[in-house]
Amino acid sequence: MTTFFDSTQIVNETLIQDLEIHETIPSTNTRALKLAQDEETTLPLLVLTEHQTAGRGRGTNTWWSTSGSLTFSLLLGHELGTFEKESWPSIALAAAVGICDALQALTSDSRFNIRWPNDICYGERKICGILPELQTQPFPRLVLGIGINLNNSTKGAPGPLKATATSIADILGHSTNPTDALVHVLKRLESRLQQLQTHDAALARVWHERCLLRERTVRLQIGENHLEGLCKGIDRTGALCLQTEQGIQQIYAGTISAIDGEFLVRLT
Repeated sequence: MTTFFDSTQIVNETLIQDLEIHETIPSTNTRALKLAQDEETTLPLLVLTEHQTAGRGRGTNTWWSTSGSLTFSLLLGHELGTFEKESWPSIALAAAVGICDALQALTSDSRFNIRWPNDICYGERKICGILPELQTQPFPRLVLGIGINLNNSTKGAPGPLKATATSIADILGHSTNPTDALVHVLKRLESRLQQLQTHDAALARVWHERCLLRERTVRLQIGENHLEGLCKGIDRTGALCLQTEQGIQQIYAGTISAIDGEFLVRLT
């Protein structure tokens, strides 16, 4: 086990009751889902790594990760309420709001926003991805996979990503203590997920305000189909609202393929 992170500080200062810290692991979400099969697993549990070799994004996407990134999966049972698959959009958005809170506190910079459904950007550049996965059998458990570009400068990213990604180190010009950053994130995740469970309307107002796509022309890929319209924000259910020729449409699942006519690099 690596000593790069301070496990005592993490347990003492956050909701985490148990954790695994790996120097290298294929996927923290895959490991967390395996641990979720054991009823005796102590929850909430954190699977944390310094380097992920086979991380998964949404669908068939892979997840670029390198040393210095903050990459972890949070395994939850009923600690923060009951989560159903139908609430995935809201879960990812509540987590995104919490991470925006934490990154703003770390940098004293408010330019963090949400690119629906599960990316966080600094300005136009991606800095974080979120992958929620729900296990329903033999008992319901939620895994939140989170990857934040922390101390991994995007100068080392694959060619196309250099222009579309950033990191906290790139923003600040120096590295950040990873344990302190993780504690910030976990505290704010807990707060926002609790807010979701109490149906606090203020939470939805925040994710609407932080919507990167609001009042911009968006092209969505939904299965084999495409839909284009003017984004009117994210509603309280977590749906992206598009103004189309047929009127306002609520979209709960899909992939943003273009913004204002510019096609996106598949940043994962």
